[in-house]
Amino acid sequence: EYAADKLDNSLEEVESSAKKADDGFTMFKATLANLAADAIMRAVDGIKNLVGNVIELGQNFTSTMSEVSAISGATGEDFEKLEACAREYGATTVFSASNAAEALKYMSLAGWDAQQSSSALGGVLNLAAAGMELGAASDMVTDYLSAFAMEAGDAAYFADLLSYAQSHSNTTAEALGEAYKNCAANLNAAGQDVETVTSLLEGMANQGYKGSEAGTAMA
Repeated sequence: EYAADKLDNSLEEVESSAKKADDGFTMFKATLANLAADAIMRAVDGIKNLVGNVIELGQNFTSTMSEVSAISGATGEDFEKLEACAREYGATTVFSASNAAEALKYMSLAGWDAQQSSSALGGVLNLAAAGMELGAASDMVTDYLSAFAMEAGDAAYFADLLSYAQSHSNTTAEALGEAYKNCAANLNAAGQDVETVTSLLEGMANQGYKGSEAGTAMA
């Protein structure tokens, strides 16, 4: 009888353990289901956000390129060239195609044609990458390439020159732009090239003369 009771108790324990295990497995399955549902919803939300961002970027790009066309008068092959250029830089730089289109718009506002703008776009984006606003970088390239009698194709070289000056002296590209404003045209007329003027402005910056003050002193 004792052995029978002990067997009954053991069977009850086994049954109880089995029930607990089954309940635990059921809870585990429910937890997994909840986690899976949550992960799926997060993934769906992520995809929706990504698609929304892509659509918004596409709309911004199309809208900005329409402005470029209206301002510059570029149509047909010229417009296709500008559009392809913006897409290329959007795919190969830290900037989006919409950013590149924005830079093209600023150059169009300066009166540059499709050839000039596409040639200078890389230099403008390089300046912007160095810490300048796109509009300021575009203004600097269009204004001072002209002041130093340089071509649009020299924009990348000009951007490199400014980046070098910024990292090797106590000045910034923006401060150099302010200095150029007051001296570039006069010094170019006096036979001084952009390298000489920039080097002199670097030296002056190291002595505390920067921006428009340095440009006025140089002039």
